[in-house]
Order: sequence, then C-alpha cells, then structure tokens
Amino acid sequence: MYRFHPLRWLALAIGLLSTQCLDSLSDDCAKTLTCGDEPKVTLDGNCVWRFPDGGVWEGGPQRDPVSMLWTWPDGKPTATQDFKCVGPVSDGGLADAGSGAPDCTRPGVTCDGLQVCDTALRRCVECLTSAQCAGNVGVGDAGADAVCDFPRRECVKCLVRADCPDATPICKADPSDSSQNECVQCGRDADCGDSAPVCDLTTNECTVRCNADAECSGSTEKPVCNVTRRVCVECRDGATSACTGATSQCNTTTNECVECIQDGPCSATQQVCDVPSNTCVQCRDDNQCATVPGKPLCDVESKTCVACLNDTQCTAPGNSRCNTVEHVCVGCNASAQCENGTLCSVSPQNPSQGKCVECLADQNCTGAETKCETVSGECVECLDGSQCPTADLARCETVAAASLHRCVGCIGNPDCAGKPGIGDLCRTADHFCVNCLEPADCIDDGPTASRCGNNGNCGPCAVDTDCDPFPPNQQACRAGVGCVECVNDTHCTGGEVCKVNNMGAAAGPALPNTCVQCTSNAQCTSPGASKCVDNACVPCTADGDCDIAGLGVCDAGTCVQCTGPKRTACMNNVCDHLNRECEEDTPVGSSALCEPCVSDAQCASNARCVQQTFAAVNVGFFCFPLQASGLCTRGFAEVTSGIGTIEAPSALVCLQRETTCPAFEAYSETRACNGINDDASCGLPGSCESGPLGFQCTISCISANDCLSGTCQDDLCPL
Repeated sequence: MYRFHPLRWLALAIGLLSTQCLDSLSDDCAKTLTCGDEPKVTLDGNCVWRFPDGGVWEGGPQRDPVSMLWTWPDGKPTATQDFKCVGPVSDGGLADAGSGAPDCTRPGVTCDGLQVCDTALRRCVECLTSAQCAGNVGVGDAGADAVCDFPRRECVKCLVRADCPDATPICKADPSDSSQNECVQCGRDADCGDSAPVCDLTTNECTVRCNADAECSGSTEKPVCNVTRRVCVECRDGATSACTGATSQCNTTTNECVECIQDGPCSATQQVCDVPSNTCVQCRDDNQCATVPGKPLCDVESKTCVACLNDTQCTAPGNSRCNTVEHVCVGCNASAQCENGTLCSVSPQNPSQGKCVECLADQNCTGAETKCETVSGECVECLDGSQCPTADLARCETVAAASLHRCVGCIGNPDCAGKPGIGDLCRTADHFCVNCLEPADCIDDGPTASRCGNNGNCGPCAVDTDCDPFPPNQQACRAGVGCVECVNDTHCTGGEVCKVNNMGAAAGPALPNTCVQCTSNAQCTSPGASKCVDNACVPCTADGDCDIAGLGVCDAGTCVQCTGPKRTACMNNVCDHLNRECEEDTPVGSSALCEPCVSDAQCASNARCVQQTFAAVNVGFFCFPLQASGLCTRGFAEVTSGIGTIEAPSALVCLQRETTCPAFEAYSETRACNGINDDASCGLPGSCESGPLGFQCTISCISANDCLSGTCQDDLCPL
C-alpha cells in the first residue's frame, strides 16, 4: 500500500497549524506552543510533536489508539482534530510511490489497481473514504481492511468499536501503526458475558477463570487451565493433544492452537512459518524466493514472493515501474521512472502502460541521428530519402520491425541503374551497388571468373561450390585459375585419375586438370593393358611394363606370372607354359620319357615336351628324347626333321611310330586289361593279349626299334 512522504506532510502540518493560529480555531494554538513567542513545536511524519532541537514534547497531544481522537495527556480531547501526520514509513517512500510518484492529476496518469487519486496531495492512495476499501461490505467485515484511516490514506480493519462485528466487537488499536488494528472479542472483563466472564488479555478472548484443568472441562474450545494466568486456554506447555487438524501446533506463549511454531509443518507445501502470526507463508525474506521463477523478492507485508517492490527493480523499457498493488513490473507513466535519461512515452489508449524510449520528438535527438521515429521512440538517421545527404547514400531504409531508419546506397536494383563505376545489382545486406550477388551472376564471365567475391565482383573461384553453375567438366576449383575438370583424383569417376599438370612429355597429350585413364604405368592394372601411353592403358611390350603384383612377365602384350623360358618367379619349379602359371611341387627335370609335362624344363635335359597326336587325336604333352647325332633310341623310332615343342617352334626329337605314351605306359600290365580281353583299356592304340601273367597290354610295332626289348613279333612288342 502507499506510504506518505514525511517531508511533504511535515510542511503541510506546519501550514495547517499556522492557519489554526490565524483563524483562532481554539485555544489549542497556545496550548501547542504554535502561537506567540514560545518555542515552536511541529508535528513530524511519525505523528510525534517535536521542539526545534528535535526533542519530543512529552506534554503534547497524542492520538488515542481506540477512538483515533487527538487528546491531551489528561485524556481531554483537543478542540482541533485535523492535525495531519503520516505515521511510520518503512520503505522511504520508494515501494509505494512516495515522493517520486507521478502526479495523478496529470492527463494520462492513472492509479494502480484499486487505488484512488488524492487530488489535494496529487498522488495515488489506498482510500479517501471507507467506501473505497475492498472489505467494506456492510458494517465491520471481520478480517477485511474495511475502514479508511484518512490521515494515513490506508485501509485498516478498524478504527473504532463501531467498525467491528458482533462476534469481535472491540477495536484493538496499534498506536504506532493502524494497519495492525484488529477486531477482538474483548479488551477487559466487562466486555465478556456470564458464560465466559474473564478477558484473556494475551489473546483478547473471553474465557473462564480456573486453577486446574478440571475447571475447564466443560469447554471444548479451551479444555486446559493456564494456572499462571488462571484462565482456560486451548493448549498448554507444548501439549498438543487438544490441537488437531490445520492448527495442530501449540503456541505456548498465547496457549493457542496454531498452524505452526517452526518451519516443519509448512514444509509439505514448500512454505515457511511466519512466527508472529503462526501461519505458513510463502516467504519471510528474499531467501525463500530465490528459486521462484520471475518472483525473486519477498513482500514482507503479504508474505508472498513478488517480481518487484520498487521501481529500481524494474529496468526493461516497457516494464520500468513497479505496480504497487500487484508488485509486478509494468509500463511507466512518468519519465522519472525511466533509466539512463530515457523518456516515458504514454499511449492515450493505455496511459498506465507507457514505455521508456529514447525520444518523443526531434529535439530529444542529437549527433548523427537527429530524427525521432515516434512509433518506436528511437533517434534515427532519417525518416525519408529527403533527409539523406549525398547521392551515394540517397535512400532511407525503413524497417519498422527492426526500428531501422538509415541512409543507404540502394534498396533495390533500380537504385543502381545509371550509377557509373559500380554494378547494377543492389546487395541488400549492406545496400551497395555491385556486379554480382551469387555465382549464377558470373556465368557470363566464364569458368575463370565464377566466384562472386565480397567486393561484389566476379573473380576466380575459391571453393568447388563456386563452380556449381558450370558443366560437369568444370566443377572443380583450381585456386587462382578457375573452374576445371579436376584438381585431384576425387573429382574423377570411372577409375580415371586427375592429370594435375603437364607432368612431362611421357604423361601424354591431355590438358592439365583433366581426367584421364593414366599418367603412369602404376595406374594401369589390367594384365592386358598394363602400360600407360598417351594417358591411355595399352598392352605391354616388355617385362618392365608389368607393374602388377605377381605378374612380372610380358607375354605377347599380356602380363603373366611366367612362361616356360621365363620361370624366375617359379624358382626350382617349372612354369605351366600353357597357363603361364608356376606349377607347385613340380621341379625342373622331374618327368621321365613319355610322362606328361607342361614345360620343356620339366623333361630331362636331353628331352623336350611335345604334344603327341595319333590318328588326328591330340593325346597330350609328353617328354620325348632329342635325336643323338640324328639317331633315335629304342621305343622312339620316328626321326623328325624338326617339330615344335610346348615352348620352342622347332626341335629334333624322336617320336613313337605305332603307339602312344599312354599305351606305352600300360605295356605289360594286367590291370589295364582288367583280367579280360579289353583292348580299349590299354590306351590308344593298345591291344590286350594273353601273356605269361594272363591278359596283358601290349603295343604295336613295325620293327624291333619300336620295342624297348628290341624284338617285334607279329606286329606286337612281345610280353
């Protein structure tokens, strides 16, 4: 609630007392030493009469706490009752408007909540009449602030007995603070009836005189005896058996059942105990409000957490004043409530919700920003183009949402037309006329100037994305050069690599920064195309062209592991000359005559690996002996003039005339005939004959030279 500023009221009191003397309202003028040559006394803001040296005039009038009348020490009322004072001021006037409050008689200034304007004092107050107090419903609404204490302009519970209801008919007044007045049941025994004839002055309630609990047993409300005061009470000595429900604690000072005497009972609702009233409240001080969102302060009158207690705690332009009724930050209604020299802008439609702004008119603006934009209340550079000084800064940019009003070079592309030396596009970020805004604006300048730089001009690219507007073969950025097909292999697809520079004549004719098949043999990994020529992979021409793991021999344009003659990779084993692979576990010279072979080296040094054909059928490759001085050994009677081996185009070897190596291998064996006359099992052109061991394989012969035994009988080598 509002408190009255003591200095203002002190001056008013002196003025009124002087008027008393002049008007001779009563002899109180002399009695209060306010007339004549006696030392002057004045009434201070706390309703205390003082001499000029500050001393208290003990013989002066005092306000009766019950009747609220001014009386002399002998109890006689003073003839004058309109002595003016404020009473205690606990907050220096800051929280409740005080001396800094706006003049509520000014146009556009309204009072908070249920407050009213005291036109004499030019300030907002709680009340001027009891009808303006919220609790004034009929006579004496118990527990509500129903009566206006006019000297203080505050609503209080009561001032005199008539303000109290029948149940609590006595007004117990606090001489120092009428806001603490309350209606009670009694103030003396005479106020009590026969059923409870004694007034307990501790609680101001009627009760029964007693010496023991038994004398209180007839009362359900006060069942125990306080033997010290000799009155029946609700509870005693901490005994809480009589205290239940919401008032389960015993106040051993007043002997009353109360809600709390310490914080414990209040913890369930996250409250604390207000010991003077023995009730659970939201706060006693700011410590309990520290974690309450948006309400960090404790209003010690209502014991609730609030957003503000005075204007200094409200700093936002639109919430610079503390509403003294609701204790929330609201808009200003006077410039004195604004910080840092700002002014209060009040809307006629909502005068109590003003906003602190930089200016209200042009005269409030200085420096470069000389115009007041009255909607936002900010000092700005311009309101329209006519206030912009130069041709280069000829447009006034106005962005209401951002409160922006400044002179700029351009707002749109038409503003750049016809300006020499600059581009024809308006860059709205900084309002400059430029040649480009994005890479697409640089397409016409070609891949060497694809980037729109910070200066608004097209220039060489800086990153790959600067090349996005161009075809696929110009999507990579080569710094300082422009958009190219590639600058590294990642820009190439399909296994191609990037030719980053000329790389010498050997690298081929392709242009730098283009994707090619190869720039060295290492990039040619196909056995049939292992050599890089003119940036293309082609077949090998020498073993050195085969830079492929495990394939170190060039064989007719294809890289292979080995050939018969080139078997270095096979070490001591032979190379399968047909498959160009090393034969594991087949050492050089390991096959005898007429045994299968895959290389000349597999045969003895005086033999070669030759493909045998019989009756136009390829039988296989076998080892056959070389001619010795033009002669052949037994069993290999056919002298050749030169035939190709598995590796060589020509050699002088001895072959079989009437048989083959498979038949020669089965000669004299019974297993081949299977014990029966089975020619087919003896090999081409074998024959199964009866011999010393049963049916045995034999071979055909023309002469004794066809048989190893040197004998030919009936065209067969004998068994």
